[in-house]
Order: sequence, then C-alpha cells, then structure tokens
Amino acid sequence: MSTETETIRELLAHMGIPAQVQLDSQHERLIIIETEQFKLRRGWIESWFTLIDQNEQFCYFRERLRGTGQTTA
Repeated sequence: MSTETETIRELLAHMGIPAQVQLDSQHERLIIIETEQFKLRRGWIESWFTLIDQNEQFCYFRERLRGTGQTTA
C-alpha cells in the first residue's frame, strides 16, 4: 500500500471517519465512506475530497486537487 493511501486513511481515522481507500483500475485513489458518515461530516469531507458517486450505503470520492484551479469534479 502506498504512503499516500495510508496517509489518507490515517487522516480520516483521526477525524473519526471510518473509510476504505483503494486504487481503482486507473490507479487513482478511491475513498469509500458510508453514506451515513458522510451526512454527519459532509462539510469537512467535501473540503478534502470530491464526491463522484453515491448510493444508499456508500459514497465514493477522489482527492480534491489543491492549488491547481481544478477543485471541481
């Protein structure tokens, strides 16, 4: 597991947000958070991650790019 992946997981755990961090088929990190947890911490999560998909059980995110002007999905 990459250092960046572990860092994201540790950051979320520190904030009390259980999450899975996986690499997808394009080798980008995919952050998976339960929808209920997302609803509780939406503002904080959206400041660091971009929501790409959501269903009743899980929300799927990508890292929000910083300093590039590309802060939207």
